[in-house]
Amino acid sequence: MPVKSYFRYIKLVILSLLLFPGCNPPGCSEKMQEEYPEEFAGFFHAPLKLQRLEFQKSPIERQFKLYMYGMLRMHHPRSSFADEFVKAQGEKAIPFLTDKLKQEKDESRQYAIIYIFEVMAECNYNITDNKELMELIRKDVSLMRYPANVDPAKEALARIIRQGIENSMILSAPVPKK
Repeated sequence: MPVKSYFRYIKLVILSLLLFPGCNPPGCSEKMQEEYPEEFAGFFHAPLKLQRLEFQKSPIERQFKLYMYGMLRMHHPRSSFADEFVKAQGEKAIPFLTDKLKQEKDESRQYAIIYIFEVMAECNYNITDNKELMELIRKDVSLMRYPANVDPAKEALARIIRQGIENSMILSAPVPKK
């Protein structure tokens, strides 16, 4: 690339950054920058054992925020904290997460919440029995448009449904007589 073209390119990049400062990548909104204190970044740089201990000791709201930060702000999403969240909160997480999903408008954040429900379904929580929740998940997935969220969200919904069917088959199977 000739030097003139290179400098023209650099000027264009700088100009676009100055003209469009509000353009953030998906999932990196001002809301996220306000919602997650800088200490959350430090949390994910600690050894994994310490992360898990700190996570387990935290109240549900902080666990949720740490999980969301790990899923949406880390270069490699920390989906394993969905398992930690389910272990720590169990069944009481369902109404909490349902409320969060109802309030959420951002697709990436919706998918991150749906992923926790998928993990719960895999841990044999009866997600599919909650008709209101299933309708909410279906609605949110059907309205998603960002390609990075659409397919994973559809797959998560399918796994939740499949796990619900498997759970109901196990529960309705006749018990063998001795």
